Amino acid sequence: MNDNINLTYNRNVLIGSSGAGNAFAAVTSLRSNYGNLARIITCDCNNQQLVTASIFSDKFYQVPKTNQPDFIDCILKIITDENIDTYIPFIDDEIYRVALLYEKGLINQKIKIQVRSSEIADLCNDKYKTFMWLSELNIITPNCYTIDTPITNYDNLILKPRKGYGSAVRILSDIVDLKTKFDSEFYIIQDKCEHPEITVDVCYDKKSDFFRYVCRERIEAKGGVCTKARIHLNKELGELAFLIAKKLELSSFCFKVMKYKNQ
Repeated sequence: MNDNINLTYNRNVLIGSSGAGNAFAAVTSLRSNYGNLARIITCDCNNQQLVTASIFSDKFYQVPKTNQPDFIDCILKIITDENIDTYIPFIDDEIYRVALLYEKGLINQKIKIQVRSSEIADLCNDKYKTFMWLSELNIITPNCYTIDTPITNYDNLILKPRKGYGSAVRILSDIVDLKTKFDSEFYIIQDKCEHPEITVDVCYDKKSDFFRYVCRERIEAKGGVCTKARIHLNKELGELAFLIAKKLELSSFCFKVMKYKNQ
């Protein structure tokens, strides 16, 4: 074997928030399907020893958290130094910040990213804006209120962070001094839903008219992460997935559904 052979990479892929479980799945899938045709760069706010995906990548960077001022400069340097042409972030806030960079022309306009519109990224990350958008499309969704909304009956209501994922939900009737302890900018109130809890994974390509989805009914979870699931298809959820994908022009995403008013 000639150790001096230079490999030609077809893609330089940056995987953001690579400590996440779905990032690990993406890295191993890329490596399994494309081998050395994809040069994989991973980055995360944790050090490399805590990021399993780094084992299968060609290079790893430890970066600041997305809400820290120097995160953007660090990411821009990686994109330039590594000649990144495909960037796959897995944290909602990072997806939003990458979209902003694209809109401002600070990164290569040919770069492949999931979401190029910061407005769409923000809509998906902000649960109150999501509620408003779904309501406009007449898609049934739990009623959502801001903290300062006058509420007389606290039964079957929950409090959750307005943005982010894996939210720690609290029962509203158990909370004292709601308006003094929680800010409408960061928290919302929602009607409580019932099980089953189903995640719908979606893949959509507008140009080739390609659409696929799969439903994962949560059977067991540990630390908020699903560890056992029932995999199936559901026509109604498939139609909903296609509508959301088409309206937002999202190519790869997931959303969650639960029972609400027997629907």
